[in-house]
Order: sequence, then C-alpha cells, then structure tokens
Amino acid sequence: MNVLVLEDRGATAYYVTSLLEENGHTAFDAYNPADAQSYWENRAEVPVHCIILDLQMPMDGLTKDQKAEAEGGTLAGWIWCRDNVLSLVPEMRQRTIIYSDFVPVLVAKKPEEEFRGIKVISKRQRTSAADKLVAGLREISRMVSA
Repeated sequence: MNVLVLEDRGATAYYVTSLLEENGHTAFDAYNPADAQSYWENRAEVPVHCIILDLQMPMDGLTKDQKAEAEGGTLAGWIWCRDNVLSLVPEMRQRTIIYSDFVPVLVAKKPEEEFRGIKVISKRQRTSAADKLVAGLREISRMVSA
C-alpha cells in the first residue's frame, strides 16, 4: 500500500516511514502541504492508498483563506487534507489517519462531523500510539485490498 506521510518533523517522519516499511508499505514523505499536493496530484501515476498526517506544520501551499483558518499552522495538515483530498475523493476519509500532538486543538476548533470517520491518534499516547497506527494501517490495507 502506498502511504502519503504529511509530517514536518524529521525524526517523526523517519519513525513513521520506518514503521510503514517494516509492515510492507511504501511511504512518500511530504514536509508541508505543497509537498503533499505534488504527490496527491500525481496519484493517477502513483496511487495514494492512505494518508497519515500531522496537524501542525508549515503552511506552504495553502491559500490565503486556508492560512487564516489554519490557526497559525496548528491545523495546516488538516486544512490541506480536508480541502484538497476529502472534498474531491470522499472515500479517502476512511483511509486517513491523523497522527498529531494537536488533536485537542482539532477537537476544540472544528466540529466533530468535519473529521468523523477518520482515525485520530494522539502522539502523546506514546506507549500505544505505534500499536494504534499499525492497527489503523492494517484496517485500511484490508479495505484497499477488497
């Protein structure tokens, strides 16, 4: 399964990419929304089966209106995914995992129906976060294979 990893912190991106590769997946690293958009636009040539995204990141590639809504970058990953992926390909909702320290900000600032159906994992739950990430990937992988 091809997984787009939208994560700006190198150590975390490395950790997630390694976890994906250990589980037989191919990871495409994007460090900001502009990078992610490049992969997303090429999905006809190289399909994106799943997205793992951090919420907070640089706002490169967001429009002026998106930047205004991104809470200073705290929700930049979500805003990109919502506007550029989920609005065009709604079935990606079931194939998206939010993996972020800023889950409480998302929950406080956005209505729950906006991200309903998306797997949300807090990085702050370090002891079980990796297990939750792998379990989410397995579930998505079964969905993609069906």
